[in-house]
Amino acid sequence: MIKDVLKEILPTTWSRLLVVMTILLVPFAIFLHEWLKKLGLQFETIAKPEIRLLLGLSVLCVFQFSILIHLLVYITSLNKKIAGGSGRSKETAVNIKKKLEKDRERILLAILKYPKVEDVEIAGILSIGTNIAAFHLEELRRSKFVKVARIMGSEWEGIQSRTEWSIDHLGRKYLVHHKLIKQKNT
Repeated sequence: MIKDVLKEILPTTWSRLLVVMTILLVPFAIFLHEWLKKLGLQFETIAKPEIRLLLGLSVLCVFQFSILIHLLVYITSLNKKIAGGSGRSKETAVNIKKKLEKDRERILLAILKYPKVEDVEIAGILSIGTNIAAFHLEELRRSKFVKVARIMGSEWEGIQSRTEWSIDHLGRKYLVHHKLIKQKNT
């Protein structure tokens, strides 16, 4: 149980070792005179209880300070790892954003090339999933780059309902601005 509590409070093996050493060495420093007397050794400097208590408290302070320094170094290293990881996640987010923009540009070009195209056809033309195509088309519609026409079918005539996409003015403007439409020389 004590081991579990130490693991919860102190994150590394070294910090747990310092705590255990502190717990063992403080009583050792306090009762050092009695243990040395049993071994037949006499030291006058540690015969006074005040000196032994001071020695025990000194050991306690040194080890507590060591634990504190170790934990600060550990926290600093964790912060560096987190900062390094967030840099990678920012790069990943930038790459994802570039890919989304590239997919949307490809969709705009496909709609320009094949007017009144359906989302399933766009997915097939660009070799992307229908859900991805539907997502991009909806985003392009919201930003007014494309427009949608929902054509209602008739069960009596055997015509299914469908959705046709066509490029809108802002979509053409985007393609022209980014030089994705080649101009013919006249």
